[in-house]
Amino acid sequence: GGVQCFDNDSIFIDVNPLPVVGLKPDFEQCDGAGDISLRLNGLLSSDPLGGYWEVIELNGSATSKPSWISGETFHADSAGGFPTQQRVTLRYTYQDPLTTCVNSNTIVITINPLPEIILEEGDFCQDIVDFRIADELVRRPANVLAGTETWECVECNGSDFNNMLVNKGAGFDDWLLDVSETNYTVQNPNIDTITMAYSFRNAYGCLNRDTVDVRIWKVPKLEFTEFGEL
Repeated sequence: GGVQCFDNDSIFIDVNPLPVVGLKPDFEQCDGAGDISLRLNGLLSSDPLGGYWEVIELNGSATSKPSWISGETFHADSAGGFPTQQRVTLRYTYQDPLTTCVNSNTIVITINPLPEIILEEGDFCQDIVDFRIADELVRRPANVLAGTETWECVECNGSDFNNMLVNKGAGFDDWLLDVSETNYTVQNPNIDTITMAYSFRNAYGCLNRDTVDVRIWKVPKLEFTEFGEL
């Protein structure tokens, strides 16, 4: 038979582990709360530094928003200004300089909307005694029971706002404003203007605030003079 020749050799392959990128849990922030430090709020203490961040999804749809991130800072307000939640998915990618192995992980930051507040000025005579504030001054939010509302007086011309503001609700807030002569003294000849501040916190825990002017009219006094017999 023929001669068969054999030979063999071997090779060693080093399999390097991927760098561990853990990241912190997903979290939420109210619109308008400002920039977010991704090092402080995104990375675990065990995560390697020196990687890069990028926005890869908005509300579940693939996207790219380079201007929303500067280094390790997420400009969260860039995702705000909407009446609904905005879910932003960010990815952190790190390459080990020794092994050149790359790994990444993602975190979701949800930007919760502020409640919409629209207030309307009003004129009220003191003989009305009181009025329901939500009916007369508040146009938005449409349902004030969907959150928590508070009122304060920015300028009440020396009157005690605590006496003017009355809560008639039972288990819920139902604010009335008492503008009667008993609780408010008009300082000017016929009309005063008071400025009230309204704050509303929605179901997401986000707070918004605005002010509104209320004009209070003095009730004219009628005086009768006694006449002699005709």
